[in-house]
Amino acid sequence: MAGVFSFICSECGKTHTGSPSWSFASPIYWSDALAQEVGGASMLDSDLCVIRGTDYFIRCTLEIPIHGASEPVTWGVWATQSKANFELYRDTFFSSPERTTFGYLANQLPGYADTLSLALAVNWQGNRARPWIGIEETDHELHKDCVEGISWEKAIALVQPNLH
Repeated sequence: MAGVFSFICSECGKTHTGSPSWSFASPIYWSDALAQEVGGASMLDSDLCVIRGTDYFIRCTLEIPIHGASEPVTWGVWATQSKANFELYRDTFFSSPERTTFGYLANQLPGYADTLSLALAVNWQGNRARPWIGIEETDHELHKDCVEGISWEKAIALVQPNLH
């Protein structure tokens, strides 16, 4: 039977309970200076990002199962999209059809070697739910962890540095 993820933190001594989730506020390529550029070709909100009118991103979720835990580690990450897919997603955000598109990961996840530009299957869910992503098959450790899950020890190693 799966349980609730918890551990005693070696940094603060407190018990942390519940599967963790974090999110990136923007793709790694975003800077606040982009919003100030003349012409307004860049924008960022909680779900959408456009950089200089040429690069398009949507916010998604990435889950890493924890062996023996009822809930996964969840990351809020950004994925690239083609202009056509971005516009369809934006224009149908409140009624997005369920579909799968291709994208690349646009964040560096702590605890993993280079995650930027890992190929993704971006799975739109509809009903205003953020898309969930699957890492395309590769020998990258993140793909393996998403498919096979991680031990509690590895989950703690990923979690602890992000808490303090």
